[in-house]
Amino acid sequence: MNTLKPGCFVLLSALAWTAACRVDKGTATTPSPSPTTTFSLSGRVSSRENSAPIASATLSIVDGPNAGKSTTTDASGNYNFTALQQSGFTVNATAAEFFSQSDGVTLTSDRTLNFLLRRQPTEITLTGHVTDAATAGPIAAAVVYINGRYRAITDNSGYYLVTGLLDYGSNHDYTYASAENYAADYRYIRGTIQNVRLYRIERIVAGESKLVTVAPDDTLCVNNVQDSPGVGTDYVCRSMFVVAPHDGAVTIEANATQDGAHPPLEVETRDVLPCCSERIGNPTTIQVSAGTVIVVNVEMPANSASSQSFVVNTSSPQ
Repeated sequence: MNTLKPGCFVLLSALAWTAACRVDKGTATTPSPSPTTTFSLSGRVSSRENSAPIASATLSIVDGPNAGKSTTTDASGNYNFTALQQSGFTVNATAAEFFSQSDGVTLTSDRTLNFLLRRQPTEITLTGHVTDAATAGPIAAAVVYINGRYRAITDNSGYYLVTGLLDYGSNHDYTYASAENYAADYRYIRGTIQNVRLYRIERIVAGESKLVTVAPDDTLCVNNVQDSPGVGTDYVCRSMFVVAPHDGAVTIEANATQDGAHPPLEVETRDVLPCCSERIGNPTTIQVSAGTVIVVNVEMPANSASSQSFVVNTSSPQ
């Protein structure tokens, strides 16, 4: 039923309501929704190799309610997303000359998410000569690897050429050179020309002593996982082989000729199953069978300024 506004009257003769006196039934007013709470996501994109900032990297949100949003890093490698909805989502970081990386984040407040991108490997063509350390004569048929993956064989003049990828980065890419009857050589790649000197394997019988001189440009010691190029402290070393004449324990000790100091020393057996027994220490003792070959690696820090000489003493099992 229609109602009258105050002060209105009815025209009975017209049997009609005066339009001005009608009151329409109104619709209830709906309250305005509360504004959605949003958050920011910021961080830094840098190089895994040297932590240098990466400018102009692109950060993209690839899924969730914030999908499609992107931003780029400034000169300091910093980025910032604003007005992001609360949710879980994936952020992808890309940059020229680097591998892309994705990481997930759950956003319930303002957050920081940093990225360390690994540089894509560059190709290198490496050349050089492999020679005998004692005679300086060329070594033919020596094998030279880049990072243990890309291989070349020396010609009759000891020359090699090998092309491969520098996929270790941070100046930790290395060559590995080997030849029959010579101790293998590891060294970091520095430039595109790399010459290698190989030492002939020296053998003594347990119970004898041997003078060993380690030079700053000798091979990197790569005798176990901890010694891998780029892992831990770098040492250079010279190797010698000790043959056990009998079953039993062989003790090996190395002493500096100048002051009797004990250098780092590692020993390992070859051609023994299960392979390989290994000991670290100076002196060190290892159990062997008759005929076992023990590889003795006398070491010094790779940043040493000069050569150092050591006497390696060995005991004979009885």
